[in-house]
Amino acid sequence: MAVPTDSNLNPFGPSERFAEPTAIEQAILEGLVYTIVFRNDQNGYTVLVLDHDNGPTVVGTLPFLSAGENVRFFGRWTEHPDYGSQFTASHYELMAPKTTQAIEQYLASGLIQGVGKALARRLTRAFGTETLDILREQPDEAARIKGISLEKAHHIAGQLREKKEFQDLVLLLSPLGIGSGKALRIYRTLGSDAIRLISENPYRLADEVFGIGFLTADRLARNLGLDLQSPARLGSALKFVLTQAAYNGHTYLPETVLLEQAGALLQTDLADPEAILRQCCEQHQMVRSGRIFGDPSDGRVALSSLFYTENMAARRLIQLLQSSPARCRHLCDPRLADAVISDSCARHDLVLAPEQQDALRQALKEPVMILTGGPGTGKTTILRLLCDCLEAHGGHVLLAAPTGRAAKRLGEATGRPAKTLHRLLNLQVSSDDGDQALAYRAEASKKLSADLVVVDEAS
Repeated sequence: MAVPTDSNLNPFGPSERFAEPTAIEQAILEGLVYTIVFRNDQNGYTVLVLDHDNGPTVVGTLPFLSAGENVRFFGRWTEHPDYGSQFTASHYELMAPKTTQAIEQYLASGLIQGVGKALARRLTRAFGTETLDILREQPDEAARIKGISLEKAHHIAGQLREKKEFQDLVLLLSPLGIGSGKALRIYRTLGSDAIRLISENPYRLADEVFGIGFLTADRLARNLGLDLQSPARLGSALKFVLTQAAYNGHTYLPETVLLEQAGALLQTDLADPEAILRQCCEQHQMVRSGRIFGDPSDGRVALSSLFYTENMAARRLIQLLQSSPARCRHLCDPRLADAVISDSCARHDLVLAPEQQDALRQALKEPVMILTGGPGTGKTTILRLLCDCLEAHGGHVLLAAPTGRAAKRLGEATGRPAKTLHRLLNLQVSSDDGDQALAYRAEASKKLSADLVVVDEAS
């Protein structure tokens, strides 16, 4: 496969309530969550109302908020065509109660599972203004209070920590333009230690969290003062360059091109590129594909995921090429195939050119065939007749295309139902998949039941 070699190529491109401001102005909105109208537990998207029945509506990724909590929202006012004025929150801060009475009311409100009015009163009498801190950080101490077991104390601590951990994570990431949606994805990927793990190695965001790129992680690393020659930074840059190359259709890069583009990205030369490449290979992030095949001078470097996927595809292709049809084997005989083609042409009142006849004959004979040609060369005609020939002899045909629009055109051209490849193969996007090069996952054990599978606009 051709790869970019131009040294000049740049592949990197991918507390008072404020009055309602204009839709483009950033704003702050404070209030008590009155009710949760809607919440998607998968992505945290929430619709809530503040203060009372007719209070302002707030929407956004607000996964851990509950009715009764006092919150400061950051975002902007927008106008929904159906629901009118609403506040779209980019992130938020919990406004923790400060006085003993406020803390007791907060705990007694039912926001924290397992704490009622009586227990809230006992806790605040024992710990005063430090009640929330002790419940969150010292559950063993809280368990000394009558009515709260050690297990219950730890359960309460987990609820309070979860709320605070997510809030702190959003506050860390929001200056980088990382919204609450991606912050929730990061929190679910890295867990309760997310801030510590990110602070130790910000490049885990790019390596493990789908949708977070190297450039975002690098901005955070610079803010945290990370060494610009740290192995984590250099390795993540190499992986980013390979990922960008994959988006442009390249399954590998020559080592010289990889290091050159990584240096351009980092705006510095790699101090010890051999050591970084070796470490990335030992961590199974990359593969020196040429060396695997016994040629130490071969400088190709690939993402491990792409290398092994490409190998798997090649093995599957060999299996197909070596296989014979379970049904309609007689159509492999050129004389019988010609007769079937003639019958199909007669049914459709078509006359084929010699090249079209030969292409259709090859399609009936060969286990795998690639049909190419410019507009008006008869690809659609051949495809329609191919389906007709198979179906006339009891064959089952499946049609697919990469996109919904392409699948619709394919169905209209053949007069048969067509699906997208993702639907046909039961591919599911996993947004929490740390392997950004392979965001799609399929059921490997599920085989297609068909005598002919046609993929239009294959690439």
